[in-house]
Amino acid sequence: MRKIFMGIILLQILVYGSDTIVDTENQLEWENTASVSLKKKWKEADLYCKNLLLNNKDDWRLPTVKELKKTIIYSSEGFPPREKFNFKIKNEGFYWSSSKDSAGKSLVGVYGIDFDNLDSPITPKLFTISKARTRCVRGKVYKDDYLSY
Repeated sequence: MRKIFMGIILLQILVYGSDTIVDTENQLEWENTASVSLKKKWKEADLYCKNLLLNNKDDWRLPTVKELKKTIIYSSEGFPPREKFNFKIKNEGFYWSSSKDSAGKSLVGVYGIDFDNLDSPITPKLFTISKARTRCVRGKVYKDDYLSY
């Protein structure tokens, strides 16, 4: 048992030293570069992720709200929520997701997570005028259970 536990710690140290962080539990790989700190409009963020070539991988995309929430640890013991990973650029402020809020066929806004307010983090924003941070992801897709948060 001790050898397995030590192997997991070693893997985390190796992963944290690169431009990505691998969430083996959820089969997701997260961008971990300085570009995360740059604010973009939603369409720019979407194109940025679709065109990202990082560690010889080109299948990056904007995460869903459900995936962004997987970077947060919520405690049932009264402790405040906190980040799950040791990202180079901390999750601060609003981050875009691919989760859209639509009325009929016209896009009203896009949901994201406000990491400065983790007690009520899921927020819609107008994608045409707002700028926010972007953290691209690749791997298994976790679709949102519903779009009305």
